[in-house]
Amino acid sequence: MVRVIMHGCNGRMGQVITEMIAKEAEMEIVAGVDLSDHIQNSYPVFKSMKDCNVEADVVIDFANAKAVDGLLDTCVAKSLPCVLCTTGLSEEQLAHVKEASGKVAILRSANMSMGINLLMKLLKDAVPVLAAAGYDMEIVEKHHNQKLDAPSGTAIALADVMNQAAGGDYEYVYDRSTRREKRPEKEIGISAVRGGTIVGDHDVIFAGQDEVITFSHMAYSRKLFATGAVSAAKFLAGKPAGMYDMSRVNANGYFDAMDADVISFEASRGDLVVLDAIHDAHFETEAGPGVYDIHSPRIPSEKEIEDRIYEILDKMDVKKVWINPDCGLKTRGNAETWPSLENLVAAAKAVRAKLDK
Repeated sequence: MVRVIMHGCNGRMGQVITEMIAKEAEMEIVAGVDLSDHIQNSYPVFKSMKDCNVEADVVIDFANAKAVDGLLDTCVAKSLPCVLCTTGLSEEQLAHVKEASGKVAILRSANMSMGINLLMKLLKDAVPVLAAAGYDMEIVEKHHNQKLDAPSGTAIALADVMNQAAGGDYEYVYDRSTRREKRPEKEIGISAVRGGTIVGDHDVIFAGQDEVITFSHMAYSRKLFATGAVSAAKFLAGKPAGMYDMSRVNANGYFDAMDADVISFEASRGDLVVLDAIHDAHFETEAGPGVYDIHSPRIPSEKEIEDRIYEILDKMDVKKVWINPDCGLKTRGNAETWPSLENLVAAAKAVRAKLDK
């Protein structure tokens, strides 16, 4: 059972998450934090994180930027992982977040939806091509009239992804009313619209000669963000100190949700960088990185495979390692396959014997 403290429990997102977790069999909100007391919840509500004396496994934060510093201090003091969803943080607060992540697990994302995080991945591929071709880049974001910060944290995050993909030398422009000049090439315009009950719309516009390409994401319900926050809380509970983001939640969620004991993948022809990615993502499923290349007819020696196994053990928990060749064996004949597998088994036994000593 994952025990959750809902920071900002009486806000709109806090109530959506409260309803969602109430239907979860393996999660429970054990306490809430909110200055407002106009809503009766099934759990105790405290005025601040400092006042909260309830044991928990993780905090989900959808509150106000003013409360973030106190939240971070308490999470560090109690070694309490935090899913930080509040936007509009100052540079000083962002520095505080980074400092706190050295002592406790923090997952910070400008937007908890899978769609926005997929959009960021798509932009990493699109921007280098379109920016080099001279396309102007603009972001237009729209939100409800109760949102306090502008532009949205998601718009800034999208701009950061685009800027990095384009080389990192673009300027963000929020207002052109005082300028009387042509649009410079190296800028990303960011415009904010506030009105009605718009949950959250983001358009990324690439304007070129005689054509416009637009990437759009529209959120129709706050449940979209609540789902992401709940998944993030499940992922973050029990994780070691560090800074996490939704890309790790999505990757781990896909693989760890599979009905599989172990996932095998090709690794013999690289420098095992895939294992670094697995380590950084705190991959939970057991894995079998290939120890020899099945695409080649060459028969690997027992010593060669044994050395490769030790390289893998330097990067993975021995309890999660399976020993197998790369991919399948259908491209190889018996003359190559049998001696290769015999050497693999002998190498695995030799390593196991040394580890057991």
